[in-house]
Amino acid sequence: MRETGRARRRKAGTVLALPAGLKFNDILWKPDATELELERALVRQRFYEAECRRIELLEQREWLEAQTRRMALAALELDETARKIKLQEAMDAQDKWWIETREREKRQAEELAAAYQRQIDGGVYEAMVERAKKAKADINRDTVRIERLALLSRGAVRGRRA
Repeated sequence: MRETGRARRRKAGTVLALPAGLKFNDILWKPDATELELERALVRQRFYEAECRRIELLEQREWLEAQTRRMALAALELDETARKIKLQEAMDAQDKWWIETREREKRQAEELAAAYQRQIDGGVYEAMVERAKKAKADINRDTVRIERLALLSRGAVRGRRA
């Protein structure tokens, strides 16, 4: 059931407690100029704080974007360096393989050439080597004999007197 405006009354238990000598009509219910100015100042302060926060966030976002770009450039440079290092290592491995192959094939070619030369010469080469060794021994013997005769003619032989 709906009560009408007349039938509504304040409950008996709620009494307004005002200080002594103050009447209900003495209270200013509307804000005065100072309170209005304070409210406007608070609104301006909240606006300026929000604006400062917005500017700060914008600066932080720009700084973060710049740092992200720098980090991306550094990552690209690191990736490029790693790629170059791997490429250099691969080239070094290939060069090492070629050097080893060349040395191995050089030895094999020399051995093969020597074997073919022995087949072609049919023992002539070994005979020539023996003949050269005998000639060297004869030359050394003649050199020693000539030096001994020279020393004897002067009266001194190595370590002895004649």
